[in-house]
Amino acid sequence: MKHWILSSLAAAALVTPVLSTELADIPGSAEDRHQRGVDFHLQRRLDEASREYALVLAQEPARALTADEMALVRRLAPRLFTTPSEPFPLKDAAVILHPAERLIAYHLFWDDDIDFPDDNDPCDHEVVWIKYGQNGSVERLWTYFHGRLLEGSAAALDDARAHGQRARVNVQWGKHGSLPVGWESMPIAADPGDIEKAFIGTGKMSLLDYNRGTWRKLTTEGRRAKDHAMAKRLKWPERYAGSFETFTDFSRPVDLQAALDAKALVAVSRFNSAVINQQFLAYNFRPKTEWPIDVAPDAARRTTAVPLLAAPTLDTFQLPAKSIFDPSMPRYPNVWFYVDASLAGSYDAAVRLINDEVRGPMRLHVVPGPYTNAEGADIDVRREHLQPWEPREQRLLHHAHAFHMRYYHSRLAEHQLERVTLATSTGARPFYRVAASAHYEVEHTNPNHADVERCPYCGRTGAYASQQGNLVEKVHDPLGVELLFDGTIRGEVIQFDDDQSRPVIGLGALRTRYAVDRHVFEAANGDRNTLRIGVVVIGPLNR
Repeated sequence: MKHWILSSLAAAALVTPVLSTELADIPGSAEDRHQRGVDFHLQRRLDEASREYALVLAQEPARALTADEMALVRRLAPRLFTTPSEPFPLKDAAVILHPAERLIAYHLFWDDDIDFPDDNDPCDHEVVWIKYGQNGSVERLWTYFHGRLLEGSAAALDDARAHGQRARVNVQWGKHGSLPVGWESMPIAADPGDIEKAFIGTGKMSLLDYNRGTWRKLTTEGRRAKDHAMAKRLKWPERYAGSFETFTDFSRPVDLQAALDAKALVAVSRFNSAVINQQFLAYNFRPKTEWPIDVAPDAARRTTAVPLLAAPTLDTFQLPAKSIFDPSMPRYPNVWFYVDASLAGSYDAAVRLINDEVRGPMRLHVVPGPYTNAEGADIDVRREHLQPWEPREQRLLHHAHAFHMRYYHSRLAEHQLERVTLATSTGARPFYRVAASAHYEVEHTNPNHADVERCPYCGRTGAYASQQGNLVEKVHDPLGVELLFDGTIRGEVIQFDDDQSRPVIGLGALRTRYAVDRHVFEAANGDRNTLRIGVVVIGPLNR
């Protein structure tokens, strides 16, 4: 153990040096920079990804584990089992311990993936996460499985507790999808991107049936890119030679503790990909989900705040008339942000805070100005390619969706309405405010933009079927408020269009740094020609 501790201390010091002037060149929080790094990384723009990762760790350095932390992550290291004929050994293993949450990420780097000899990744990156209790016992566990996260059931937790708190994880032959105990009956939905889609079928199924389809593909058609020169040179098997029983015979143990001891790739950080890129691996890997749940940046700032306002009504917020805005704006703003003046030294700073804090977690693209048709907006942001609707019988109507939001602040400032006083739980306080128009619609590049009335997601259907009048005001606007506030559309969690299938968190991410009240009020009266108005009140934590 001693050599591990010394090695990890040395590794934690290997942060790429960055000039302070470089930090000033690129604005944003460490979270923003890290997301930029991941985005570059997924685009294979590795020099740019590494620079962002270096900036992240210069701003928020990783640290070495204490002796107690080292003992914990080693004691909770999952028990790994492969099939006896697994062709790729475990190449490396790394551990990232979250500094504020009781979460551990165990990163597994297998020698390669049977289906991808041509992806320029000299490893297959998989992850297992453990959430532990105050007494060091396993409370929850998740595994990465081909773009999805599988959460271990009660059976998986019972198995871990029966084996000294070490969860069992079974590893797919050649492909390394990680399976917790009880995986056979776990539900999974087939994905259009699955390589085995012709053998798996469509819709929801059990993981047992999904794996049976994978086995059929590998035993008949064989692996992808069978003629690739690299795979031939390395003598990769072209097919799986065996029964489904042997394909699911996870009986060969892989000693994860020994793998961790060998190279001591361990650190405490919020930023998995940055640490792995900058401190651990000399070869490329594909970044995966950072953490399986939304986490706070600092344990001391996670105190639950008292609601900022007691039982407010829409009148509480002293909303101005629509007439103050540019005449080209067709609808009353359906989202209003109120920022405690103690968080921003000026109105411009408040606008930047809102834009940055919302845009980062929701990964919104800023449409560059000057605008020719932005309905009088000051800032235009959007996110495309969400929640595709592709009914087989209506192919001409196929489309994905866009979240689109426009900010309005200059007219508020012109009329000296940018600052108001609200009666909070700690007394009357000044707030800056910014108006916005948020909606959810057919994505902008689709020929059907912006309306498909029969769409079950953005159309006049379901709970909105009885709404009469303008589709944007009565459907798209309230859906935009729902996605911004809750990360859902009609109660369904929405995921980003990437291989990590990360959910849209929406304003929930703000609660890691601020006290946040969110309110939704019925509108659609007078000049407030939108179905609902959402109000977000942002204040300091622990006030």
